[in-house]
Amino acid sequence: MEHSLGRLPVGLYCEVKNSLGVAAFLTAVHAYADQSAPQMTVWKISNTRAGLCKIVPSKTSLESEPDENWTVYYAVTPDSLTVTLSEDLLKRALDRQIAGAARTRRPFPV
Repeated sequence: MEHSLGRLPVGLYCEVKNSLGVAAFLTAVHAYADQSAPQMTVWKISNTRAGLCKIVPSKTSLESEPDENWTVYYAVTPDSLTVTLSEDLLKRALDRQIAGAARTRRPFPV
């Protein structure tokens, strides 16, 4: 089961009123994670899709725990914060949001 966590179709979708507030929240979470477990995670922007970010184990943590399946993916849009362990699920969720914005003719930054 541990090796298949990234394939679970489970995600957390939260509507937001203020995307800048979400950015401040994520900054606080990042700072807390760095204080609690220094150099155990790496926060980076995914190069596979614009707007998609991921939190991966650092090389230091992989030396003590060789499982690389603990990647958390998230995306912040003007309307939402979406968090999941599955990159494909997050991409599909973003595609649905873009399609919904196109139907209502709202601008959706990609």
